[in-house]
Amino acid sequence: MKRFTKLICCILMSVLVFVPMDGFAASKTNWKTIREWEGTIKTDQAKEISFYIDKGTDLRIRCYEDFDLDDDDRVIAPSYVLTLLDSFGEVYEEYEVDAEQMDVSFDIGSDDEVDYFEMELVNVPKDEYTLEITASETNFFSVSIEKAEVKKNPTYKQVRAKAKSLATKNIEYKQWTDASRLNVNKIAQSKTKEYYGGLAYTLSVLAPCIDITKNSKGAKTSLRVMGLAYIISYDYILDYSKIRFYNNEDEVRYELDAFSLYNLDTDYESNYFEVTLSSSNKPQRDKLNTLIRIFEKKNVKIKVYEPYGKYDIVKLDDTTRRNWLALFKKYRILLKMYE
Repeated sequence: MKRFTKLICCILMSVLVFVPMDGFAASKTNWKTIREWEGTIKTDQAKEISFYIDKGTDLRIRCYEDFDLDDDDRVIAPSYVLTLLDSFGEVYEEYEVDAEQMDVSFDIGSDDEVDYFEMELVNVPKDEYTLEITASETNFFSVSIEKAEVKKNPTYKQVRAKAKSLATKNIEYKQWTDASRLNVNKIAQSKTKEYYGGLAYTLSVLAPCIDITKNSKGAKTSLRVMGLAYIISYDYILDYSKIRFYNNEDEVRYELDAFSLYNLDTDYESNYFEVTLSSSNKPQRDKLNTLIRIFEKKNVKIKVYEPYGKYDIVKLDDTTRRNWLALFKKYRILLKMYE
């Protein structure tokens, strides 16, 4: 017989489903532990664990017990009963756990992953509760009781006010009816490149910004880089597709969100492109931290790629690099409002 520990038997009293309404901030559910206990429960002797809920919420109770596996890898563990009582001693919920009917999903020799069953209770009212655990045989148990805490996303007004407070001499704040922006005053320029037949183009504008837009969830905050390239040609189409930020130690790459013809006249055409580095909807925190780490050191380079290996290289001077870095860090401050 093989010995394992901690069969996970979870009562999951799950997250609230919150549908945002226009003008209100959306929300997300976090779990806060309000009571923990572990110890041995003897045969047919109930263990009582008391806890208090200060307002109506969802509840999640996790109960672990020691168990064995037989030669056919079937669970051998005593059954037990979980009973949730309110302050009047009335049964609010009761469930009998038959651990031997549960499947074990880990490889023999590891106790990292164990299947668990789920039961949901939502909107458990404010009250003093007692969780009773009664085991059919003496065994070791570990219990964790958590309540759901709903955190609202920040409103557009809150994010806008914070962004405005972060503006400096080199990072300006702009505001419109349902949108606002932080951007650097300095821009990076590349040198004009010569190609076949005297073809010339220049990546004339490449600058980061923080865009804040009002939506049904409150506000969406995005860190973006926008570019404008001029091309002097009658038979060549510029087609940037991705961008790379790097130094001698780190690199990070992004696919462009959009690339389009901006203007066309007899002398040149303008090509506009943009890329989202991070947003409140999709933070990409690992890439964001790498990007900041790159800009914290000198010799930052940027490559904007065309298909088939063509690219344009931008080298940032130290003043521009510091301004970009400052904007990235200010964005990270705004992003924390969504955590």
